[in-house]
Amino acid sequence: MTKAYELELWQNLYVMLGGASAALTGLLFVAVSLHIRAIVGDPTLRARAWANICLIVTLVINATVILVPQDVTAVGIGVCVVTMSFLGFFIWRIIRFRSAGLVLPWRVIVVILLNLMGIAAGLSLISRWGGGMYAVTVYFCATLAWVIFNAWAILLVASEEETDRRGIN
Repeated sequence: MTKAYELELWQNLYVMLGGASAALTGLLFVAVSLHIRAIVGDPTLRARAWANICLIVTLVINATVILVPQDVTAVGIGVCVVTMSFLGFFIWRIIRFRSAGLVLPWRVIVVILLNLMGIAAGLSLISRWGGGMYAVTVYFCATLAWVIFNAWAILLVASEEETDRRGIN
């Protein structure tokens, strides 16, 4: 399991994962822009789109942290800090969402669990126990898959709302 803490062995994978995340970030901005009226007009869709974009940007930043030449402990701290920052901001947004009287969708739980997985993966690097980069990779891939799934769901709902507004069957 020593390979879990040899960062140089993971460089190519994270160049690919970081590049894929960055490309997806751009595609998400384009997709959201194409459906901006439906997304802005619905507070739930707006919150979901915002969370999705922030979540994928978190992955891009985490890939950058992983690719910077540094000690395993520093990478673990970086992953924890980036992920906890997003989670803190996300929880603040949840509080604002609830204070506006809006109902939280079940997807919030998935995002929180993914971020807790990321924090646990970062702690694994710091302690050199519990999977190391394998744990980080599971977190990264699960989050990437979630962003793709959620982006598709957002766009389907936005397209349906636009179709309904235009009166197209």
